[in-house]
Amino acid sequence: MDADGNSEAQIAYGGEFHLADETGKLIELDEVTEINPPEDAAEAVTVTHMKSPKKRIERKPGMIDPGTGTIVLNYIPGSPTDKVVAGAMHKVRAFRQVIPDEDGEGKLQIDGFLYIASRSRPMQVGQLMQTTLNVQFTGANDEKAYVQPAGGA
Repeated sequence: MDADGNSEAQIAYGGEFHLADETGKLIELDEVTEINPPEDAAEAVTVTHMKSPKKRIERKPGMIDPGTGTIVLNYIPGSPTDKVVAGAMHKVRAFRQVIPDEDGEGKLQIDGFLYIASRSRPMQVGQLMQTTLNVQFTGANDEKAYVQPAGGA
């Protein structure tokens, strides 16, 4: 909230999602409409022992799972984006998500690795064709201030 109590919420205009092609070059996916990024969650490890205080189960955080997510795009069969996606199916690839500021310019970026576990491409007469990529994030991801690519691209 600002000093007058007005919301400072932002819309997702200007957000981007990039996926590495077979050469490792990050390619921006066209016509992305929704991104659900990694959600690091720690596993619960039970560490209860014979003298746990007050007969209570004890737990500690264990390994961190980056989780699953979805990326939804307007589906354009045979487009450059469709070809990058098809080539990345079931392969671990680098990704970058760009989170915009209030003006639609890059503010933060999340870099990491994922594989596309599945994609759906439902079609209904007279309706927009979209594809949903169901992704499994793997390993650690890195969130930092957005870095403009060389050449401004």
